[in-house]
Amino acid sequence: MNLSPICPACRTWSEERIDLKTLERLGDVLMCECGRSYPVIDGVPILMANAATFLKNEIVNIVERDVGMEVQALLVEGGPDDAAYAKLVEHLSIYLDAQWGDRAEPEPDGVRWGMEALIAKIRQRSGERVRMAVELGCSVGRVVAELAHGADEVVGVDLHFGSLRRARKLVAGERVAYNRRVVGRAYRAASVMGE
Repeated sequence: MNLSPICPACRTWSEERIDLKTLERLGDVLMCECGRSYPVIDGVPILMANAATFLKNEIVNIVERDVGMEVQALLVEGGPDDAAYAKLVEHLSIYLDAQWGDRAEPEPDGVRWGMEALIAKIRQRSGERVRMAVELGCSVGRVVAELAHGADEVVGVDLHFGSLRRARKLVAGERVAYNRRVVGRAYRAASVMGE
């Protein structure tokens, strides 16, 4: 089974049925026969009925690119804590450590928010294979990676594009480098290897 994305703007439903229009991929754009189009950035489709508002608010996460850890720290150092890029770096630090901390180099200090118990339950469940698994709010993708062991197809959905970019890489087995926030604006380089 290959999941076909649908147009979120022109779907209709009644008591009897739901009418869906599938999207056709043309390069980095998904097109609908209704005339709407949706971007695909770094392999991640942005499918929302009102994508313009989302794109405006998430533009830093969408256009950011991988830069060296030293450069990233310098970009965060000079701005306010609520600056979009500073919030992105902090968000990634928190969620990468929380979800992938057991695979991070160096390992984070402190508690990893109980992720180990959840991962153990998902691994236990993976013995009974399913056709499809979906995680809503997948963040940086650790649960998606674990679900893949027991499902033919897995889909992760999240509203934080910076997290989805890392999730895609980690689920593909790539290494992701990030700055781990230590205290205030002090960061240390860390990385994690995906599955």
